[in-house]
Amino acid sequence: MSVFPTESELLRLNGRVADLLVKPSGVKDRQMLRAILLGVRISRSANGPRADVFYRSASLVHQMVQLEPFVAANSATAIGAALLYLSRHGFQVAFTRGQAAELVAGVRDGSMDPDVISDLFRTMAGKVPAPSPSSTQRAIGTRA
Repeated sequence: MSVFPTESELLRLNGRVADLLVKPSGVKDRQMLRAILLGVRISRSANGPRADVFYRSASLVHQMVQLEPFVAANSATAIGAALLYLSRHGFQVAFTRGQAAELVAGVRDGSMDPDVISDLFRTMAGKVPAPSPSSTQRAIGTRA
């Protein structure tokens, strides 16, 4: 499994989100989706340094909300994909519906660019607790 969400993972995520929202699922522009994924993978912060996990997550949200590669549920899919990527790096970020709506509105009105969104993600992120040694040992069938 790739750490960064793949095209097929985003398609599955969009299908699930669209089903929950009772919206049609599917990709509207597959080339656009591929371009977004490639662009985010090689993205750099406006300040120049190589993008970190927060900036890449923010860029994914920003690009997907602006460019809408899916038939429907673009915003929810974008936020879900960013949270998936962050969780794969050990970060847990939770959004209320209101916070998600503010984020999407900010992207659409131009007040939230990837730098602003990445700062928001950094502020909201909590490290996912590592499993205790005993639970890890139980999971792999060894004893302490």
